[in-house]
Amino acid sequence: AIGPNHLITTRHQDGPSETPALQQVVIDGVTYNSVDQTLFDPGSANWDIRVVEIARADNGQPANLTDFVPIYTRSAGESLTGQRVVLAGPGVIGVNENAAGFDWAAGAGTAASPANNYGINFGENRLDTANTQTNILDGFNGGPGWVLDFDSPSTPGALAYEAAVGPGDSGGALLHFRYDQWWLVGLPNSVDPATGTQPDAFYGQDFFAFDVTEASFVAQVETAIGDTFPVPTPLPEPATALALLGLGGLMLRRR
Repeated sequence: AIGPNHLITTRHQDGPSETPALQQVVIDGVTYNSVDQTLFDPGSANWDIRVVEIARADNGQPANLTDFVPIYTRSAGESLTGQRVVLAGPGVIGVNENAAGFDWAAGAGTAASPANNYGINFGENRLDTANTQTNILDGFNGGPGWVLDFDSPSTPGALAYEAAVGPGDSGGALLHFRYDQWWLVGLPNSVDPATGTQPDAFYGQDFFAFDVTEASFVAQVETAIGDTFPVPTPLPEPATALALLGLGGLMLRRR
């Protein structure tokens, strides 16, 4: 959820159709229907992203969610490459660790829900490279993208909860903590396939996400949802913060 009445997700979950069938989502035990959507097709590129408006299934009223995550807007010249992110997704899990990696529970390409009884899975990784996605998925080309990889524990810089994605994680989230709050920076949408004798998930494997942080794209999303996201603003330096607190104390005493 990126606003009181809007979600953002990958487009390929319902195919390239511009008029998908009615979909439902359950948030905190409440069921909502999709009532409208916005697709992003610059130059017929069919970007793998969609913004969905939702309403309560029981009475058709606006969702009016109170808990959602804003999209991070990168300023001109700003880079997020190398920054830590939390991965979140409901896809299949990795099992049977061996020297090379992991097997995806229930096998690749099967329904994610029966293979994962734990709800949303979480892990962490780094935004290794920003690039333009091409031919990541059939029918979806172009668009800003992130490349991340699955480092082994022995790799310099590997994180304590290093994780990758699996089938069913599309449309999940890459979340980045900065300026004392969480921001959405990307949506996972594909992973390099295993080759040869490698298992489904292996150390060194690349996976990909749509980069939602480019200012021009964020502006389009803001237009679609009829609202604006906070501007990422650095917090005051400690000395400045102390000075502000001191002024606040003087104001209270004068009163």
